[in-house]
Amino acid sequence: MSTKTPTNPLNTPHLDALRDQVNNISLILLSTIAITTLLVIAARQIYFFTRYRDPAVRRLAKRKAAVEYKANVRIKEISPKGWIKMAPKDKEWWELLAKTRQLDDILKIPTRIKISNQRVQIATLIPNSTSIPGKMTYDPNTDLLTLGRNTQTKKKAHLQLETTSNIVVAGQPGTGKTTLLKGIMDAVRPNAHVLYFNGSAGDTTEIAKSLKQLEELKQQRLQDGIDYWREKNDNQHLAIFIFDEIQEYFQTKDKKNTPAPQTEIKIAKATKAMQNCHQVGIIVIIVTANPTPTTLPTPIRDQTNTQICANVSTTNQAAHVLGRKPTDLDPKPTNLPPGRVTISDNKGNWEQVDIYSPRFFQK
Repeated sequence: MSTKTPTNPLNTPHLDALRDQVNNISLILLSTIAITTLLVIAARQIYFFTRYRDPAVRRLAKRKAAVEYKANVRIKEISPKGWIKMAPKDKEWWELLAKTRQLDDILKIPTRIKISNQRVQIATLIPNSTSIPGKMTYDPNTDLLTLGRNTQTKKKAHLQLETTSNIVVAGQPGTGKTTLLKGIMDAVRPNAHVLYFNGSAGDTTEIAKSLKQLEELKQQRLQDGIDYWREKNDNQHLAIFIFDEIQEYFQTKDKKNTPAPQTEIKIAKATKAMQNCHQVGIIVIIVTANPTPTTLPTPIRDQTNTQICANVSTTNQAAHVLGRKPTDLDPKPTNLPPGRVTISDNKGNWEQVDIYSPRFFQK
């Protein structure tokens, strides 16, 4: 009796070939999907790199949702140059971002925020070409604020805050003023209360209010009999008021370039507010991008005993900031590269300093 071997209907040559074809098609489809995904990612990267050439703007475009959530601002559209239309109610949040370094933490890159009317511009804060990699420091025991290194001796350059009444900082845009201010703020903040005000938005009422706040704090400390530098204690902190772009506050539209009556009043109020601050532990830093007798009035400059001048257009501008024209023994205060400043101390001595600036973002 013969027996037939049962056959497996799935174990046939034509089904094996069909199975191989299906597997091949699956592999092709998976490969196609993977390649398409990579192409989409690459295209997205190319889009961001070609549309947003500034690294900070590019990161902002990629992390827009995170910035909106963490910074409490709305970002509808970002132009290739980093301009964002600002909602009126978001202005105070953008100003807060400009004063702090929260956006740096979110984007993981140093950023510069410029507020102009109803727009905000984001850009990468580029380290200065002559600045030295490093970090500004402040020692509350010696009251030494280290800014950088002397260009001639290569020794560390300090400001002795105990003998520094008020400070004026001047220089054209892009010369290192922002890097200098951020370095100072980061250095002193653990041991000082820093208040920053920016007049670039064109709203001078903020400067007026902050000057009133300065006067009130000074008067309160005077009434309390505070002698900060002789009687330091944990309950009283050094207060530093920074007035950036102060030229907007003192600007006058007089065709003859003479101060208008309201400008004279502003000068008088600001001068009064800056007087006798040092004794009670208050230091005022005046910052301007256009140092002329009109935008940086002489009575205001005279309330400072330390002047820091980055690159300016003319020797006369440098002389207006530093208090005198250079002699043959002084370093030349014009045609300075970004990150180099001329400092005149409370004795009228000049030195040129390459300021400290981080070469890369440090959280």
